[in-house]
This record gives sequence, structure tokens and C-alpha cells, in this order.
Amino acid sequence: MKLDPEDAELWFRKAVVHRNRGESAQAEGCWRRILTLHRPEQFSSVDQGIYGHLTRRNLAVLAAERGDHAEAMRLWTEVLAECPGDREALEKLQRLGPEESASEPPPE
Repeated sequence: MKLDPEDAELWFRKAVVHRNRGESAQAEGCWRRILTLHRPEQFSSVDQGIYGHLTRRNLAVLAAERGDHAEAMRLWTEVLAECPGDREALEKLQRLGPEESASEPPPE
């Protein structure tokens, strides 16, 4: 990472290691860092989903685990915008929807 601090795949793999070690905050930091990086314009063997929906899926799971349903919904909605009809995103949004609307104050 010292040689290429903009390498999204390395950041993604580092996040997975943190996640597997139970270090959710560090994993989240790595995944959020990826969202600040620019996708390479030249040919790349990296799955381009790392720069978007793959990273957002992981962040959404972390948000739901810590009880931040609004953030989880926002992230799943962004996944769905990038991957229309995505079954996982639709399922997660459906599950989060009733909980989120129940916790919100009624509209004025």
C-alpha cells in the first residue's frame, strides 16, 4: 500500500481482513476510503464493482449491524441504482423499510 495508496483492491482486501478480525470500524474506514478513489481509465483487472456496489454492500451490512438503518437504506438504494433489479438490495430494502418508517416521526 505504500507503493500505491490508490489501489482499491488492496484497500478492499485490507477491509476484509479487518472485518474477519472483528474490527468493523477499521473495515469501514477502508471501504469508505475506496469510495474516494477514482476508477482507473485504463484497462484494469480489478473488478470495477469495488469502486461502487461491492463496497457499498459491505458498508450497508456494517450500518445495519450497528443499528443505523437510515444509512443502510441509503447504501442499499445506491447499490440498486448501480445494479437495477439487484435481488439482494431489494430484499434488504424491503426488510429495512418497515423498521425505518416505524422509527421515523410522522410527517408534519
